[in-house]
Amino acid sequence: MLFPQGLSQNAHKKLRFTPGIVYIDEGCVLGQSSEERQKITAQIQSLFEKTGFPYHIVPLEMVLNLPSSILEPVHVATDEPAGSYKVAVDHFMQTDPGPNTQVDLSELSLQADGPQPIDQSSQTQQFQEMFSTVQTLTAKEDLLHTLRRHVLVSTARTEGYSKLMIGENCTRLAVKLLANIAMGRGAQLAVDTAFSDPRYGDIVAVRPMRDYTAKEISVYNHMWNVPSVFIPSLDTKTSVEFLPQYITSEAQRRNRRCQMKEEISEFLLK
Repeated sequence: MLFPQGLSQNAHKKLRFTPGIVYIDEGCVLGQSSEERQKITAQIQSLFEKTGFPYHIVPLEMVLNLPSSILEPVHVATDEPAGSYKVAVDHFMQTDPGPNTQVDLSELSLQADGPQPIDQSSQTQQFQEMFSTVQTLTAKEDLLHTLRRHVLVSTARTEGYSKLMIGENCTRLAVKLLANIAMGRGAQLAVDTAFSDPRYGDIVAVRPMRDYTAKEISVYNHMWNVPSVFIPSLDTKTSVEFLPQYITSEAQRRNRRCQMKEEISEFLLK
C-alpha cells in the first residue's frame, strides 16, 4: 500500500528505487502436500499481481543447489567519488519521466516468476530428511532462519537487487535478541537487531519495521483491510512434546496442582 504511493508522480518524496517481492515456499518444512503448497502459492501470486511489482516465488528446497559461499561478504570495488549519491540523484532526475507521463507498474510484473510446479521430488525428500535430523524446535527455527536468509541473498544477487528489506518487527527482534543471548551469540546482537546489516557486502539487509510491534502492524492491517494469506509457521505445526522443557514442566506442575485441589475438595465433601 505504501510503496505504490511512494512511487506515484504525485508523491512529495518519491522513492528512488524499484521494489520487488520474494516469497519463499516453506511447505517442505511444514509437511504440506503438493496440492496444499500449490493452493497457497496461487493465493500469494494473486496478491503479488495486484501490486504491479516484479515478484519471485522460490521454493526453500533450492537452497540445496546453492554454494555455501553465498553468505560470504562480496566486496565490490568502486572508483566513484564520495559525492556519487548526488550524481546518482541528478542522473535520476534527468531520466525521470515528467509528471504527465504515466508509468505502468504492471509491466514490471512481466519479469516475475510464476509459481513453479511443486512435487515430492527427490530434492524435496532429501531436504525433509535433512531437516528431520534436527531435534529441538529452537534448533529447527535457527536452521530455517539461516536457510531462508541463504535463499534471499542468492535471489537478490541473481535478480540484481542491492538491498533486502526484511519484515522483522520489534517483537520478533526481541525474541531473536533473547535467543541469541541464550545460545551464546552476544557478539552478533548489534547486526542482528540493527536497522542495517552490511554483513553480505554487496547486499545490504535493512529492517524498516523494526520500530513497530507485531500488535501495531496487525491493527494497521485490520484498519486498512490489507489482504493477507494465512500460512502456518514452524511453531504452529509443532507437537506439544517438542515444546521447550520449561514450558512442559510448568504445564505439568499446574495440572498436578489442579488435580490436588480437586482431591482435597472431594475429601472435604466426604
